[in-house]
Amino acid sequence: MNSNRSIIWIGAAIIILLVAILGVLLYKNLAPQKMVIEVVPPKFYADIESTKIQVDGDIRVLKIALMSYFKNNGKYPDSQNYQDALIASKPQIIDFVLNDPFSNFPYKLVFSPNKIHFVIYSIGVSGRGQATIDDSSKVSSTSDAIWVSN
Repeated sequence: MNSNRSIIWIGAAIIILLVAILGVLLYKNLAPQKMVIEVVPPKFYADIESTKIQVDGDIRVLKIALMSYFKNNGKYPDSQNYQDALIASKPQIIDFVLNDPFSNFPYKLVFSPNKIHFVIYSIGVSGRGQATIDDSSKVSSTSDAIWVSN
């Protein structure tokens, strides 16, 4: 009978030891890890190619709208609030502000120094795209900018 009790105590000790080892292994694997979470705008979860197509369509609409504004007014609107001017013009050219889906801000408009040429651009997938235009209508842009000019 004493040998049966010894076997039970040894078995219980082994079970307790195994549970302790399992607990340590689980803790190491499930313990809070230092995580780096990247903040990504919601549009990035959408299909990037379809977003680029949307941008291309938007900036082409804005190009035509600016050309129409020029035809009606003999000048282009200020680059800062150009979409507001397109909405407020008589006749109204666009109904609402078109935002760049990569920034959720209006598309950028830059004029050449002589104010004859313009480039409208999206900051692109990276969020860092830029474009400029010179008096000869030559556009300089970063590779990630999506743009259209007159």
